Amino acid sequence: MKKNRTADADDFSEKRLQAEAILLHERKKKVDSLESVEDRLRIIHELSVNQIELEMQQDELLQSRAVLEAGLKRYNELYDFAPLGYLTIAADSTIRKLNLTAATMLGLDRSLLKGDRLGRFIVYEDLPVFNALIKRVFATRESGYCEVMLLDHARDKQEIATSGPRQRRMVRIDAIVNSEKQECWAFLTDITIQKQLEDSLWESDRLYRCLIETVSEGVLVIHGDHLRFVNPIVSEMTGYTEAELLSFSFTDMMHPDDRERVKHHHLKCLKSDLPDLRIELRIIKKNGRILWIEMGGLKTEWNGKPAMLYVLIDITERKVLEEKLQTEKQQLLDTLRTTDQYQAQLQELNSKIKVMSEVEERSLLYRDLHDGAGQSLHAVCLHLKMIADGRGGYGDLKSLASELAGEIADISAEIRDIAHHLRPAYLQEITLDRAIIKRCEMLGRRGVPISISCVGDFSSLSCQVSENLYRISQEAIANADRHAAATLITVRLTRVDNALTLLIADNGCGIKDVSTNKGVGLRIIEERVSLIGGKLDMASTASGTTITVTLELP
Repeated sequence: MKKNRTADADDFSEKRLQAEAILLHERKKKVDSLESVEDRLRIIHELSVNQIELEMQQDELLQSRAVLEAGLKRYNELYDFAPLGYLTIAADSTIRKLNLTAATMLGLDRSLLKGDRLGRFIVYEDLPVFNALIKRVFATRESGYCEVMLLDHARDKQEIATSGPRQRRMVRIDAIVNSEKQECWAFLTDITIQKQLEDSLWESDRLYRCLIETVSEGVLVIHGDHLRFVNPIVSEMTGYTEAELLSFSFTDMMHPDDRERVKHHHLKCLKSDLPDLRIELRIIKKNGRILWIEMGGLKTEWNGKPAMLYVLIDITERKVLEEKLQTEKQQLLDTLRTTDQYQAQLQELNSKIKVMSEVEERSLLYRDLHDGAGQSLHAVCLHLKMIADGRGGYGDLKSLASELAGEIADISAEIRDIAHHLRPAYLQEITLDRAIIKRCEMLGRRGVPISISCVGDFSSLSCQVSENLYRISQEAIANADRHAAATLITVRLTRVDNALTLLIADNGCGIKDVSTNKGVGLRIIEERVSLIGGKLDMASTASGTTITVTLELP
């Protein structure tokens, strides 16, 4: 480019000298004819302006020429190194012009190819096809193409002998006639790899069909609503011939109860990218028998459109075994239910035995009271009666009274020990709510007023729950009465479904630290709550104490 610009500059300098000589000659003529200095100055100014304009135009022309040369160079580069081979050939296939890509495909230097015939580079078997294409294109003036194999001119005999044969180049030749000249433009596209892939696909398809036709499972292809392909195993499974199956809609041979479900599954498979979605269905064979099938599908294409390839596995025997297992499972469940009934009856018998044991225990305690405390009280009563009658000759009544008081204290202690093992008499005859109400009414008449409220059905409570809740209420009310200096005690017993709540609250002085300052009464309450599996909450402030027992009944 620098050399071109230097040559252009030299040409410009020569022309400039010629223009200046002409200008001086003309100026001399005009100067001779000018009459005043003003005219001469005006003409000199105009000439100077024209000279600058000419110089500017010359620079623009040089720039335009440089741009055109750069464009031409890029065009030549694109033409030579394009991925396609470009040739201009005559009617007898003589090469008039070609790019480097075409020269590489033909295997010779471009300078050696100009003037040679393109047909000489095509294998003998494909030459008639190429000649027919050129003849037809020049005759009809319409474009056309053919696929041919090129000879390998790039390797000599010695190279072939040492390295062995090489895959020949397969090309597609598109030809179109130049309407202005008697020549043809030819475009060469290397399709060697494409042809290799096509051959591989054809071989894969052949092997695939061989595999499909020999597998032990049924294979079919569904496109749209119809079967497009079935292997012989499908015919064996269903009893229908291949021609009969291909004439069916894909749901025709399915059980009526499964058709909508299978249609929905088929559409889901077409829309989903998840692999191998499976479904179990029933097929009605040609002889009317029911066949259980497990069907797994994969997305594929049929004539370029979405389709499904399904593999069918006969699971009829497995279904029979599953049904048998289900029957046996049901029988086992029935046996377990019967066992549960027997267990419930056994628990009921155990409860009755426990009740009988409690009755026997009460009888024993009754005997203890009668033989122990009862006899002692009887003796005390006799002594008191004799004193009242003035009999017996007792001297020191004070010492006698002290002796009787000690004996009575011993009897009281004995009765208290026995009573701890007895169930309250109230609970033998009435329910828990009535027992608590009766107890509160009795205590309220001689002590602090008690507000009592019971909501719910308590008739089905177990003996253990009723007794412990009664004892808890008894102990909490006694603590509030003795230690809290309360003026009102509130008792609430509530049952909603299986949730039972007992609340005892007072407006007394409260307990300073309910977590650590626990007397015997509070510890007994905690133990009884634990025995029945309940939850205990105790809250105490300066304005009173609240004890809440919650229990989830079975």
